Amino acid sequence: MLDRESTFADPEVIRLLTTFFVPVALDVWYEQRRQDAIGDFYREVVFQGPRGKTDATTQGRYCCTPEGRLLGYTNNRGAEPVRLLLQRTLKDLGRPSAGSAPASAAREAADPRFERRPPAGALTLDVHGKMLVGAEETEGAWRRVNLETVSRDHMWVRREELEALAAPGATEGTLVAVPESFARRLARFHLVDEIRGEPPMWLPEELLSVRMELRIESVRPDLVSARLTGEARLGTRAGDRTGEAAIAGRLAWRPDTREFTRFDLVARGPFRGEGTYNQGAPKPGFVLGVSFRLADGRTDDRVPPQGSRDLLDYLGPSLR
Repeated sequence: MLDRESTFADPEVIRLLTTFFVPVALDVWYEQRRQDAIGDFYREVVFQGPRGKTDATTQGRYCCTPEGRLLGYTNNRGAEPVRLLLQRTLKDLGRPSAGSAPASAAREAADPRFERRPPAGALTLDVHGKMLVGAEETEGAWRRVNLETVSRDHMWVRREELEALAAPGATEGTLVAVPESFARRLARFHLVDEIRGEPPMWLPEELLSVRMELRIESVRPDLVSARLTGEARLGTRAGDRTGEAAIAGRLAWRPDTREFTRFDLVARGPFRGEGTYNQGAPKPGFVLGVSFRLADGRTDDRVPPQGSRDLLDYLGPSLR
């Protein structure tokens, strides 16, 4: 999540982190479970915190030495508590240590269960979500979060899906079939409310309908352009979470290499409900907007999609 008053938009937090620290962002769901050197080191650090050894979540902000000694901790996402944590840590570094945690024993290989990497030839999209209408019905801090927060995620598009979309020999006006696996992945794992926290992903049976079509708009020797349109309807059996979205966008690729130069999509529509870890949604419902575009090659492009924790479910049976 990112909002205009977020912790990591605070100038002093930015200064302290970039001057005195090495910032690392981790998904604790992975790190608590992985049985390799990374997991060992992570658990050594966080178990020194106030929660001790626990099977519950270890989320929070931690400061530690490269040897694994915990220097400070807070689970408050506000800028001021994090600022104080960093300032305290720098001050305490000048004091004698009472001892340090033992360094993790080196293991040769990473735990393959928690190595989430896109399959060969896959394309990574940046995904951002925002509540466009409806947050006015909430109050206090939740109103500000709903109105100002923008979620961040990634979507992986498989090579086979890209090859189907960039159909060779297509002429202007041709309708190209959109792979069902691509349409279902987009709807199930990315038309979700990530505004305040981790949403429940839609189950296969909760994808009530999804339709997409791609029409070729222009064909040039160096570039093919197309327009994608569609819609999706989602809902739980109990009806406590529902969503409808119209989908539109433009794609472009080089016909000789079938390399995509543009992959811009927007989904927008009414949603209702919340999950255990993203509570605080407006009760009457809200309008959710989700955008998709080509990843820009930054370091955080390697962060796997939230929905890829069950990798086979996310990518589909081609992984078998």
